Amino acid sequence: MTNAQYEFMTSLQYENMDMKRQLREFKSGEKYISMRAAHKKQLEAEYARNRKLEAALAQMPYCPALLLEQLQFLLCASSDSGVLQRQRELLRQIRDELESIITNEEK
Repeated sequence: MTNAQYEFMTSLQYENMDMKRQLREFKSGEKYISMRAAHKKQLEAEYARNRKLEAALAQMPYCPALLLEQLQFLLCASSDSGVLQRQRELLRQIRDELESIITNEEK
């Protein structure tokens, strides 16, 4: 056996051992539990950021009611074109409301 063949076989053996370990973790539920815990931690961090943003918006001298009402919807990341279109429409309404307030304050 040549050196290249030996290295290839060794690499395959390590890969096989790793796959067996991953399969064992999934079968035992260990991997599922750790993935679920990691996902829960990510969701909690996201909710905390959203609550901070909502609190900051509420403290602004003026914050459009539509923005506060639709905040969770606007913060969601979607690949659905209908959802994205609705988010765009809401953001345009909020922008228009803010522009009208700025224009009225300048007069």
